[in-house]
Amino acid sequence: MTDEDTESRARDSWSKPSTWLWAACWVGLVFLVLVALSRHIDTDRPTIVFLQATTPFLYLPAYVVLVVAAIRKHFVLVGGALVVVVIHIASVAPALGSDSPPAWAASGAHLRIVSANVRRENTKTADAAAQLGATKADVLILVELTSRTWGELNSAGIADPFPYQSVQLHTGSGGVAILSKKPIRNSNLVDPERLGALSLEVDTGGTWMHVVAVHPSNPTHGDGSSWLHDYSALLDLRRTLTGPVVIAGDFNGGRWHRPFGRLLASGLRDADEATGRGLSASWPIDGGLVGLFGPIIRIDHALVSDDVAVLATHDVDLAGSDHRSVVVDIAVR
Repeated sequence: MTDEDTESRARDSWSKPSTWLWAACWVGLVFLVLVALSRHIDTDRPTIVFLQATTPFLYLPAYVVLVVAAIRKHFVLVGGALVVVVIHIASVAPALGSDSPPAWAASGAHLRIVSANVRRENTKTADAAAQLGATKADVLILVELTSRTWGELNSAGIADPFPYQSVQLHTGSGGVAILSKKPIRNSNLVDPERLGALSLEVDTGGTWMHVVAVHPSNPTHGDGSSWLHDYSALLDLRRTLTGPVVIAGDFNGGRWHRPFGRLLASGLRDADEATGRGLSASWPIDGGLVGLFGPIIRIDHALVSDDVAVLATHDVDLAGSDHRSVVVDIAVR
């Protein structure tokens, strides 16, 4: 065999990799297409729900396949990878960008809303209370409360700055509370045996704003159908609310889940997306296998209606919790 033959075979080996490698690429691409299709049905399968939540980075291998296939001139695979890349871009694009506050925001009532999942097993409640106090919230939303955690947070002074309070400790989703520096009215626990959303109105100075604290079921634990039920109940509640609306809490879901998408389609905007933070993450912050390198998905949100302008958002790591807390500055028309 001549040196020329050897070089020719080497080039062939580079341009025509083994069949199993191409097969693996095709399997991966088909898998990603199936995940994309699953976002168009109401599914409560834990694994599928989790995969949907990872949409921003789950599809990144398709870009690698696209580049390698192009280099090796496997044009059929290039076409398949390109389709998946386009699906990914189309899926992520709505979460990108930001909205400029409307002109009326300068003269509207300004408030800071803070939402925190304090975690049932929290053993650092005094530190958590101090961190939440430092946010200078006008309205503080707490979910996943127990009698113990609420008692310890209260003892640490978390409720002291808030003369107006609505606290519900025994609901299907765990305890929930809304604490306000502004007067409140019409406090109501929605679907207490399951969703357990706390809805009330806050006086923003001439305008009453609906504030809803939510914590739908975790779809990856227990009965997944509870998650679909909770989102259905939440959507029904949303349709009854008019005027300024803020719905905040641990949604156990996000943009790439169909039930959450219905909430957005009902006339709500995600505060983080409005401020250019649509790909930020809030869970988990307590390490472990899933959160080895920090939070990977956003399941803690504040959703607002068109009568509410989002001025700024940021997150705060909360002691003893596995969630970042959401801090949202708003103006109310």
